[in-house]
Amino acid sequence: MYLKRCLFPGMLLTLLYFYSGCAPTTPPARFVEKTCVDCHQDKLAELKKGNVHSPVAKDQCGKCHRPHGMIGAAYLKKEGALLCFDCHEKEAIIEKQVHSALKKGECHGCHQPHSSPLSNLLTAEGNKLCFSCHDEKSFTRSMVHEPVTKGCDSCHQPHSSPNSRQLIVPEDKLCSKCHDFNNESFLQAHSGYVVGGKTCTGCHTPHSSSNDHLFREMVHPPLKSGDCNSCHRSKDAAEPLGLIKEGGKLCHTCHDEKKHKSSYMHSPLNEGKCLSCHRPHAGDFAGIVSMKDGKLCYSCHSDKKDEFQHGISHLPVKEGNCQGCHDPHSSRFKFILKNEGGSLCYECHKKEKFTGRINHQPTAEGNCLLCHDPHVAKQKHILRAPQKELCYGCHKDKKKEFDQVNVHTPAGKGRCSDCHNPHAASEKALLVKGKGELCWNCHADMKEGLQGKAIHPPFQSGKCSSCHNSHVSKYSFQLREKEKKVCLSCHLSIKKGMAKNQMIHMPLSEGNCVVCHNPHGSKIDGQLIRPLKNLCLSCHTDFAAELERPHLHAPAKKGECLSCHLSHYSKHGNLLAGMGSSLCGGCHNLKDTNFQDNHNRIPVEESNCIGCHEPHGSDHENLFHKKIHEPFGDKLCKKCHELKG
Repeated sequence: MYLKRCLFPGMLLTLLYFYSGCAPTTPPARFVEKTCVDCHQDKLAELKKGNVHSPVAKDQCGKCHRPHGMIGAAYLKKEGALLCFDCHEKEAIIEKQVHSALKKGECHGCHQPHSSPLSNLLTAEGNKLCFSCHDEKSFTRSMVHEPVTKGCDSCHQPHSSPNSRQLIVPEDKLCSKCHDFNNESFLQAHSGYVVGGKTCTGCHTPHSSSNDHLFREMVHPPLKSGDCNSCHRSKDAAEPLGLIKEGGKLCHTCHDEKKHKSSYMHSPLNEGKCLSCHRPHAGDFAGIVSMKDGKLCYSCHSDKKDEFQHGISHLPVKEGNCQGCHDPHSSRFKFILKNEGGSLCYECHKKEKFTGRINHQPTAEGNCLLCHDPHVAKQKHILRAPQKELCYGCHKDKKKEFDQVNVHTPAGKGRCSDCHNPHAASEKALLVKGKGELCWNCHADMKEGLQGKAIHPPFQSGKCSSCHNSHVSKYSFQLREKEKKVCLSCHLSIKKGMAKNQMIHMPLSEGNCVVCHNPHGSKIDGQLIRPLKNLCLSCHTDFAAELERPHLHAPAKKGECLSCHLSHYSKHGNLLAGMGSSLCGGCHNLKDTNFQDNHNRIPVEESNCIGCHEPHGSDHENLFHKKIHEPFGDKLCKKCHELKG
């Protein structure tokens, strides 16, 4: 028994081991990665035409691209030149002077990424490629330097160079490859001076020129006439190219020194350093300056360059036209300005647009810079500060005055120029339009909605300031005074009536006229905010139930509340227009036979009609009160009343 117990588990394990070894095994599933070309054969065939980029030729798309799959786009592994430097040795390409496209990492500006019919995968052929960035006009003037016609790479390296302007060799050596500096005709062309080893581009343009001898566009007259010894020592001197005088003294032998002397002088001129700005022989810019106007100024005023890049710039600053305002040499005015104050500004800005019948004081004084920065500012119109702060700089009294609860939106947001012209105007207070029209600039919708209706006369004539303060107020809607006081300042008859009568309509007594009236106008007579019946019931809600009764007083049924009541004040309770029969007699003829018969021939001239009748509505045909005295109901008036006469 013991043996069986031991053998059975062992046999079972043996069988399991045996059958597991004999059973067929299934290898685990494996993802087989495809290459780009497995799917994009048509695309690859197109990309392999002409000169092909090495990774494309080897079907190695993954060298540059990430596998995109579900991403849906062929993303690059790295941006710009960083990707190219994975294969192309950076050090072999980048030297001291780097092509701007390469410096920005924009290799694709010149090279196709996959293939090109041109060598080196170029995007365009020869000079056409260079002209896609460089202005072709400066290379195609009437006199063209021969190497330009052969191709830019005759003189320049395409990527970078240890020499200035990416030249293939230093400038003097480059020129000597074509020009023999010691040749007799060469010396004669240079007035006998040996110029070998000097900077040829000091006089000549390397590309093209409008002048003979490839001189730069602006030529110093002595050079043009070949009169080199006006400035230089004789060709036979020990230092033939040395100057006959130093600095400004040399320039003043031709240029009148007195002409440039003034109260304020540009420091290079004052120090006799004319060549800080000017080239001595020739240049491409007016005045033979070494660089374009703004760029030249920034070479000294470098702190201003960064400052002027941020914000809204004065147009001359934006265009780099410093000489638009400043004289480059000297001036009678501070900062070497060409003119003083507004006179300078009016050289560009038409004076008529900024002057008028009434002038803002800074404009009248020509003190434009009180409000405007001459160069750059963060604010629109080159304002020195936000408009609100700027105006408060002079109008300090207004700042305190405007610190109230109800502020006109333009004043609150500091948009003073919405209403006031900051320079000049024909209206008082420099308003951009007359008071009758100004408010409609913003509130035109209010005017249009009330055309031909019951319009408040001040609103209709544009005299908004009759009721409103144009800037701020202690009261709602910028009213000049409390609402009641504003209304009664014109409606004097109502003011007098209030003084003579004890019963005043509650909204009027509380000075809340707009509960009933629209202050500007309405489609309803009396400038009411809604039809009369609805207006009255909006407060007198307890009367609404009375008007649901089957028999209604005719004025109540028609909503003619003012047939019996006065709107503002009365001598009588409930603002009634009269008392008893004197009021009712306005509609009911008390002498009428039927009327007298209905009243059992009892005289009612001095009676209080509402002693018997409801004034608004009743369950009884004759508007009787709900509870009726029995003799009255039976018309037995004589039971109680003694009839006279």
